[in-house]
Amino acid sequence: STSGDRLVPKDLFGVNLAYNIGTDDIDSSVQHLDWHDEMGVFNVATDFRPDVIIGSDLVYYPMDTPPLLQTLEKMIKAGGASDALLILPLTTEREALPEFRSQLEDGALGGSCEVTMDELEMVEKGIASDEETIHKFLRIQIQSHDNAS
Repeated sequence: STSGDRLVPKDLFGVNLAYNIGTDDIDSSVQHLDWHDEMGVFNVATDFRPDVIIGSDLVYYPMDTPPLLQTLEKMIKAGGASDALLILPLTTEREALPEFRSQLEDGALGGSCEVTMDELEMVEKGIASDEETIHKFLRIQIQSHDNAS
């Protein structure tokens, strides 16, 4: 579904975690997080208090960049998360990605966070042919020196 011009994939909430974890032996959970809802972000940061933030395919529209950066900052500073891993497709449809990347490189999360970025490639091979498709991704790793264990 959409919220205004924003993509909000409510139908998939928690589905990927359940599929990827697939066991009750691992202590994991997921929380709904709309980075345009400042109070909701603060509540998740202070009540849920994640150790690690994992996100993928987060950056689409320029209007999402400031609230997403604020959300990451709140989850790290108020929520105590020590690490974040973001994987973002490097495609032209992600018009906000250059600005998001630039702001992270310029220290938008403050001096206590170390941000490293690198580009990854995934090669998809066709089943019926030898055709290959290359998908490119940006891996962003964020480590908080204040919250490191």
